[in-house]
Amino acid sequence: MGNFLLNQVILAIITCLGIINHKINPILAQIELKHMNVQVINKIKDEGKGSKLYLHCKSRDDDLGMQQLLRGQHLQWHFGVNFWMTTLYFCHFYWREQNRSFVVFKAGDEDAWCDHWVFWEVRNNGFYLTCDASKASSWVKMHNWDG
Repeated sequence: MGNFLLNQVILAIITCLGIINHKINPILAQIELKHMNVQVINKIKDEGKGSKLYLHCKSRDDDLGMQQLLRGQHLQWHFGVNFWMTTLYFCHFYWREQNRSFVVFKAGDEDAWCDHWVFWEVRNNGFYLTCDASKASSWVKMHNWDG
């Protein structure tokens, strides 16, 4: 009889922990550890081929929809990095007959060395990243169009 009672107590504890975890997880997911901003800038030169850039950016929770940027225009959004450090945004870029998709923000990567801003510059020859758009020398090429 003692083992039966012990098994019932253990089962009750596991059930309570499951209920607590079920209630706490959504709360923890809403806790924002850090606020971040991402800006994508179209710097494609026309060269007679057009400089209109289309992009579609999204995360698991937010879909920014299809956007069109002319040369010099930018798309900017802000968000909080969640408690679980699983915040991730990716974008699909389209320019003429070329397209490319990649992660533009992943918690623990960009925010580890960028304070609150991540800048992406889209150029004819690829995609450049910086944390400080005011310094021309800080841009680093991260991706080509031909992936």
